[in-house]
Amino acid sequence: SEESYYLTAIKNGITNGMSVFIQQWVNALHIWWGGYLLSKHEGHYSFNDLLVSMFAMMFSLFGLGNAFQNLSDRSETEKSAGRILYLLDRKSQIDPLSEGGKK
Repeated sequence: SEESYYLTAIKNGITNGMSVFIQQWVNALHIWWGGYLLSKHEGHYSFNDLLVSMFAMMFSLFGLGNAFQNLSDRSETEKSAGRILYLLDRKSQIDPLSEGGKK
C-alpha cells in the first residue's frame, strides 16, 4: 500500500541521514582534537600528521557509510540466505553415487 511506501522511505531516509550525521560528527571531532593537539603539543605532532590521520579517518568513514547504506534491506537478505541454505541442505533427487537406475 501507499502507506508502507512512506514508512519504507522514512526508514531509509533516517538510516542514510544518521550515516551522514555520524560521519560528519566524527570528522568535526577529529578536526577539533587535531587542532587541540597541534596547539598544546607543538613538538610532537605536525600538520602533516594531522592531515594523514584525517584522510585515513575520512576514507574509512566513507566505506562505513556505504556499507550501512542498505541496512534497511536486511530482512530481504535474511530471507534470501534462508532460501539458499534450504537448497544446500535439501537432499537431491538425483544420486550420482547410486548403483540403481537406467544403465
